[in-house]
Formats: sequence, structure tokens, C-alpha cells
Amino acid sequence: MQRPEYRTDVGYITVSSDDHGAVLALQDWLRREQFPPGIVVHPCSEEPGPDDMGAWSDGLKIVFENPGLLTAVATAVGAWVGSRARVTRVKVRDGDREIEIDSRRIKDPEQVARRIQEGLAPPARDRNEDI
Repeated sequence: MQRPEYRTDVGYITVSSDDHGAVLALQDWLRREQFPPGIVVHPCSEEPGPDDMGAWSDGLKIVFENPGLLTAVATAVGAWVGSRARVTRVKVRDGDREIEIDSRRIKDPEQVARRIQEGLAPPARDRNEDI
């Protein structure tokens, strides 16, 4: 019997908010997005971290088949934050790295996408690149 192959190029981020309506709106936005193949969006619940106060928050788990697809995901989340009329705060997490996006401070979709990509991009040593 052969051992199953495990993919190491699959990644994911979670996007969460204390505002359940914002999570549902983002989920709806992402369902209508024309993503390239290899991106899947699932609802999930985020457990509060050790430094967080409060209960679990609603969230979305966005799975992508290769790290290059993070650009498409970040662009879509950036466009959604930029389109919101209401003040919206979301946390985007990739393992131990987390960034918070607040629409009062960042409204430009490209700036949101850059912040997500820069905040969650693995260090060069993790990307198997020469430094």
C-alpha cells in the first residue's frame, strides 16, 4: 500500500470579525468573485487567542492551492473592505501572523491588498529563496 502524498504548497488564511453581518457580507462577496481555480472559501469560527478578550468570532477560512493565489484573495478582500459604507474591522490570520484591517484607517482596496500580502508573506527563508 502506497503512502498518500501530502501537499506542502496548499495554504490558507482566516478572516474574522466580531460583526457577524460583515462576515456574511464578505462570504457573499467572495462567492461572486471570479477566482482562478484553486481557491476555496469555507465558513469557520475563530477561537480567541491567548491575548484576546471575549468569545469566539465568526470567520471564513480561505484555502488556496499555491502561495501565488494569495494575491487574488488579498485583492478581493481589499475590494470588499473598500466598498463597505459601514465601519468594518476584520482580522486576517495566517498561522501565527495576524493583521487587522480597519476601514476607518484604510479605505483604498489596493492598500488593503498590499497590507495583507506584506503582513502575511512568509519570510524569504520560508519561500525557498536566496536571501
